[in-house]
Amino acid sequence: MTENLSFFDLTPPTHRGGEPVEKPPYTRHRKTDPDTSREAAYKVAPNLRASQLEVLALFRKYGEMTDYQLVVWAGVAGCRQSTSGLRTRRSELVESGHLERKGKAKVQGSNRIVWGQV
Repeated sequence: MTENLSFFDLTPPTHRGGEPVEKPPYTRHRKTDPDTSREAAYKVAPNLRASQLEVLALFRKYGEMTDYQLVVWAGVAGCRQSTSGLRTRRSELVESGHLERKGKAKVQGSNRIVWGQV
């Protein structure tokens, strides 16, 4: 006979010494990087996921752009995120204060919002 457990009945995993196991943050550096590189990586974008950092890196490399241009540059750079995923990450970066609206541009006959770094 199996017991019906709820989420609240589960105990978090612990180390052998009894300390709780915490999920590590997303990697922002290589294992072989020196401590100074690790510290710098967390200071630049302490709360961003790898997918968000990838989109932010596109803005740093290519400058201000529309969502359409973001998708094009992501393809050039070899990003594996979907078109929808790229737009979602850009939106999250706007909400977190890393990107902002810079103006409008006409792309393929339509007015589009231009985004850039704060």
